[in-house]
Amino acid sequence: MQSRPLVLALAAFALMLLAVAPARAGGALTGDQIRALIAGNTLFGAYGARPIEFSYTPEGRVFGTIGSESSNGSWRIRDGDRYCHEWSVFFDATERCYQWHALEGGRYLMVNVDTYRVFGIDVWRIRPGLD
Repeated sequence: MQSRPLVLALAAFALMLLAVAPARAGGALTGDQIRALIAGNTLFGAYGARPIEFSYTPEGRVFGTIGSESSNGSWRIRDGDRYCHEWSVFFDATERCYQWHALEGGRYLMVNVDTYRVFGIDVWRIRPGLD
């Protein structure tokens, strides 16, 4: 019977996906929590399959890279708990807004909450200081 190897292969694939999937997101962070995380700091993560490095000034400026491209722009907190950024090049140079969710291991997931519904942004690490 050939279905048994297929079932075993599918089960192995499902277990592999569970092992590499990010931890389930918790509740949304507040604007004050987001500001405390990023103002004056640099975050590292991924947008889609491309690595990102974003540096945030306390005054609301942001600069960084997605893959090999670089850009700069502005960031702010809107409506109490939405982080928004607008880059000169990235994200079609259009303001995009996200809710931040804490994950296990000091990681975060930025979930897009505006009408564009772009990819979420995985934040792997936040380092003090600007690069």
